[in-house]
Amino acid sequence: MDSYNWHDAQAEMWYITSCEKNREILRRLKDNDPDFTEVSVNAQDQPAAGEYVFIPTCLRELGWLGYFIGNNTHLRVIVLYSHDVLDNNLERFCRGLCRNRSIQKISFRDYSGGEIFQLLSPFLNNNHNLMEIGAGDSNLGEEGCRLLSLAIAECSKSLTRCTLSIGNGDGQLVDIIASLSMHPQLQELQLNGTNIGRIESIALATLLPWTTTELHTLDLSNNDIDDEAVEALMSALANGNKLRKLILCNNFIRARGWRAISTLLASPNCNLEQVFFTDNRINDEGAVIFASVLANNCKLKRLALSYNAAITAEGWAAFSKLLCNTSSVNKTFLSNHTLQDMGGRDATVPPDVSSYLDLNTGTDKKQVAIIKILQNHHHFNMQPLFEWDFKALPLVIGWFERAAACPTDFNANIGNRKLSSIYQFIRGIPPLYIESRLNQELSEVCATEMKLELTLKLQDIKQRKRNVEGGCIFYSSAPGGWLDL
Repeated sequence: MDSYNWHDAQAEMWYITSCEKNREILRRLKDNDPDFTEVSVNAQDQPAAGEYVFIPTCLRELGWLGYFIGNNTHLRVIVLYSHDVLDNNLERFCRGLCRNRSIQKISFRDYSGGEIFQLLSPFLNNNHNLMEIGAGDSNLGEEGCRLLSLAIAECSKSLTRCTLSIGNGDGQLVDIIASLSMHPQLQELQLNGTNIGRIESIALATLLPWTTTELHTLDLSNNDIDDEAVEALMSALANGNKLRKLILCNNFIRARGWRAISTLLASPNCNLEQVFFTDNRINDEGAVIFASVLANNCKLKRLALSYNAAITAEGWAAFSKLLCNTSSVNKTFLSNHTLQDMGGRDATVPPDVSSYLDLNTGTDKKQVAIIKILQNHHHFNMQPLFEWDFKALPLVIGWFERAAACPTDFNANIGNRKLSSIYQFIRGIPPLYIESRLNQELSEVCATEMKLELTLKLQDIKQRKRNVEGGCIFYSSAPGGWLDL
């Protein structure tokens, strides 16, 4: 059946397919059911669960499926699995699908070639509602990657998300990366398991700072990224961007790469809130490197380090100190109160680090700092505040009042600590205050004497000047008696 008619479809729905489930999907697509927004065209050996899964058995079904999709205005998502029936009748199916303008996400699965990308070129180019394109679990080969790169380049400029997991790209990944330069509005890029190495990383490093300036998520997990590749990527991200989430799980990154990433995290231009570094053989050296640069980072909330078994107690101690430096009250106050998560599915985070991370989830960071201080400092030394005289006492009292309002799961003993601090002032301020006042008054007297002496000298100089101008002999206050000018 080369031509389709809506009325014929209604009359012959029983003839189109003998599969009740497929018939129901076709009916809902034909009726433009507003609640039917997703369809997945699966192969025979794919899971058939879900009311949206269509498993074609013949050419006739595929033709009508493409026709109904083309006329539908409520469909938002379509997933296409490669299989014999679809692959042998692509042109007929794609001709109908290309008329659709409502689909926002299209995903290709298990493809080994790229013909479908070529046939769907009108759909990709003319559907201005298309926001996401994906290809997963596919080994496209050289020609398939070339056609995919052309398809991505042709996508409507509404594209904001691209997710690829295409196995061996046969050297064509650079072309795919270059095609992304046609989409400056891209917000999320996933190149997971695409054999990205140094060459591809350098291509990405060229793309990131100049083209995809709106990118907020970059996933490069399960690739061949090494230290040199990381250095190129981090250099590209160092000059300020909108990237919020960076995923580098399961790569070949070592000490040089850790330092490159830590340099980025230390930059005031870095806006990263989440970094996933799972399964990268990070050891204590890497842990110390990251902990040292996060002391002044107030943006990173998640640093996922799960499945890095080489981090021992020494490395975790560095993170514990980062989150709560107990060497002084002030250093506890200046500790990192932003980082909230460092784990994953494996429970390797020590209890003290986990406790501080939980505290950091609080939205009021002043309260977070107060609770950490109350937990780790049972005696407050007031002597450093004596130089402020009694002006510091109301501040101390106010601090304890705010501390009393903080939610704690331990006995903070606020009342006793407050009384102890006030007693230190009463006991320590008087002698220090008297001494400081005497020193201040002595300084004022010395300043007055110096001012008087300077005034007398100026008067003496003026008198000399007047006498010289009159040709007179005068007395000088300087030793030597008479002076004859």
